[in-house]
Amino acid sequence: MRDAGCHFSCMSARKNWSLAVVDFRGSPFRAFEGKRKAPEQLEWDGLGENGEMLRVGYPYSYVFTQTDRGTNTYNYAGVSFRIPALDYRRDGDRVLEITGDELFEPDESELTASGERWLTGSTDVIRRHPYSPIRVVVTAEKQALADERADIVAAFLAESMILPREQVETASVQKPDLRAEMDGSVAVVIEHVED
Repeated sequence: MRDAGCHFSCMSARKNWSLAVVDFRGSPFRAFEGKRKAPEQLEWDGLGENGEMLRVGYPYSYVFTQTDRGTNTYNYAGVSFRIPALDYRRDGDRVLEITGDELFEPDESELTASGERWLTGSTDVIRRHPYSPIRVVVTAEKQALADERADIVAAFLAESMILPREQVETASVQKPDLRAEMDGSVAVVIEHVED
């Protein structure tokens, strides 16, 4: 018993750690490392090593590695995870990006109750920037579906904000190679945000 306790305490004497996040293609996306004990929380802006933002809806995974003082290395493979929504800054704009499956039924253009809640939350953010133009960018596997969803989201935001529909610009992007589980994405872009 005594030796086992000593063995365990020796293993827990950490020298350094690393965390490698891998993208949906299996390629390295972002790496973190440090000395001694790993932090309980890790701040991350969502950017990869090449400056690319995480993609909503796409699967990511990670490997946590620890090396003890005896140079033994222990690897822990984490479970796959998906980010359903992001709120980030890009080139002076604020972007609220949400996966299609959070807003719509698969291959449909009618908003779900969950989708209405997500967009209502978006209007709260938009109200903080009353002089900024709004643009909705929808990505889907079929162009017609992207067009319909862009119009539905823009109409919902305009009605919620009591704005003429024409004040919410739309753009739609067809991306035929999307993964089935994410069902496209919706980006609400609040342009020229000052704060």
